[in-house]
Amino acid sequence: MGDGDKPAGGAGLKWGCATALLVGAPLGFGALGLAALGHCTPGTTCPTDAQLFGGAFLIAALCGLAVGAAIDRLRRRD
Repeated sequence: MGDGDKPAGGAGLKWGCATALLVGAPLGFGALGLAALGHCTPGTTCPTDAQLFGGAFLIAALCGLAVGAAIDRLRRRD
């Protein structure tokens, strides 16, 4: 066994999830608004709903992973 009192994720996981939530919520609501409007100019291709929500999820996930990794790296230097 090991440290039973130590949390499994640590600070990087907490800050990464919080960042993903703060970035993902506005992006998700923006994608929802764009999907609800659904109007494109004639002669252009419109992104599908899956592309809108997938892009929002991807951006939020990458931001969360980047912040979590940066915090873990900074905490290891101490």
